[in-house]
Amino acid sequence: MDAMDSANGNPSPMRETHEIFHNIFTEIQGIFDKFFKALFGVIFFKSTTMGQALFSSYPNAMMSIVFMTVLFFSLWLLGTLLPHRSTIFQLMLVVIMILIATVYSVLVMIIV
Repeated sequence: MDAMDSANGNPSPMRETHEIFHNIFTEIQGIFDKFFKALFGVIFFKSTTMGQALFSSYPNAMMSIVFMTVLFFSLWLLGTLLPHRSTIFQLMLVVIMILIATVYSVLVMIIV
């Protein structure tokens, strides 16, 4: 079977489905790349003297920053995997992500 439908020249549904899944997995790969870079950045920062001082001075704030980073990327991944037809759920997801990013930035500004 050809990738193109011979009757009207349109791509076959199987080809379109393959492209949709390829785009989703490419976006997920980018999300995981950014996520691991952020977590490795926190690990490398903690290994410095300033990082050790901050983690010992503000242990709850630093652990909540790490938790919010994981939660933010988890929600981002969930939003990528959801079908784009559920607009209300995606809108709620975006609002939650904005709230997490706001609290995260406030915590960072309090520490700095």
